[in-house]
Amino acid sequence: MAITEAGMDFQEEMEFSTDEIILSVAILPQNLDNVIYHPWQIQVSKNDLEWNEALELYIRRTGDGKSDYNNKPVNGYYYQKLDSNSTIFFSGQGWINSIPLQLKITGLSVTLPAKSYATEIIFTLIDN
Repeated sequence: MAITEAGMDFQEEMEFSTDEIILSVAILPQNLDNVIYHPWQIQVSKNDLEWNEALELYIRRTGDGKSDYNNKPVNGYYYQKLDSNSTIFFSGQGWINSIPLQLKITGLSVTLPAKSYATEIIFTLIDN
């Protein structure tokens, strides 16, 4: 590819590592029903601290994590855009540890002001 204008080689999106975030789910108290069978869902949203509206943040699940009872999360494998509204990310049952999550940011541009940007990712465990 020939670069004919300034900024043409600039990547507009960036994917983070496939295990950028590691999430574990455990419903208490620790008893057989909660460890194996208890259903739950994870909701996700973001709270912008210092953000530019041109930037969009996405999240997805890249693995099943670990469970002593072969429990696996359901859904969440496709990128989902984060915003201030809490939405269902994925669900499951029982205890599942070390679920890997990946982030992607889009809207990167040389026209964005040079500064640090920050947002909080909020995970909410819904006990079904």
